[in-house]
Amino acid sequence: MNILPPPPKGGFIVAGWYTLLEWLYKLWKAFNDSYVDSYRSNGLQGAVNGATPLTKYDLSADSLVLIDQYKRPIVRTAVAPITCDLGLAGPVANGRDQSGAFSVNSWVHLYFIWDGLTVATVASLTAPPTGPTLPSGFTHWCYATALRWNASSNIVPMLTKGSYCFWNLTDTSNRILASGAATTMTAVSAASFVPPNALYGVFSFILSLTLTTPGNIQLLIRPTGSAIGGQQIVSAYVAVASQTGQGWNSIIYPLGTSSQIDYKLSAAPTSDGAFIDVMGFFIPNGG
Repeated sequence: MNILPPPPKGGFIVAGWYTLLEWLYKLWKAFNDSYVDSYRSNGLQGAVNGATPLTKYDLSADSLVLIDQYKRPIVRTAVAPITCDLGLAGPVANGRDQSGAFSVNSWVHLYFIWDGLTVATVASLTAPPTGPTLPSGFTHWCYATALRWNASSNIVPMLTKGSYCFWNLTDTSNRILASGAATTMTAVSAASFVPPNALYGVFSFILSLTLTTPGNIQLLIRPTGSAIGGQQIVSAYVAVASQTGQGWNSIIYPLGTSSQIDYKLSAAPTSDGAFIDVMGFFIPNGG
């Protein structure tokens, strides 16, 4: 794309100094308007490595904008799958940005990095906007995704599609509340499934409960620390006394840095109650 403004008619000598300065201003403005000072990705995909899923994660992208410490961008396209090894001591390309092992039960952030010739990856405990400690020779980075490093020093299985991260888990292992029966706002932590820098969490809400008297119960939620009374998410109606009513809903919901959510029921059930599963989260990678 040509961003140069057209030269004045007759050339700069004929037009004079004022026109030359005006043209230089237009040139500066054109460059300034076209300047990108933030990392971003397009068509990013990530998954645990097929051969070594517990400690390695594969990343690819259609295109990347990587930035250096001065926010100067570089664009790379058609980035083929790259394997990042969280067990590889660093700072080193396609490994950790620190020599020591990552602490258990922590969030590990993956980045694309560039040394002027090659796109690689690096894993770090540091989230954007600070970014990773770069291996020697590397100057630019672009945020990719966040992984959960569990108590066994393994990657919790997760798929990354653009800015959406989806837990690839079985059964109810992503459940953060079971048979919840609180009738006042009560905080539930999603910190093991939603990183502090996430933009939103993706939740599944289930009401499965029994009432001695026919009626309707609502599940209400709000961001932890909010002053609002709560937003109705799902309801369950019991038509016959001592029978079970059920309801379900799935939503994208904002969380604070504490990664908590408040919930309550409009009335107490005889048994069972509310269930909350975390399906995934959105991260600020520009995808």
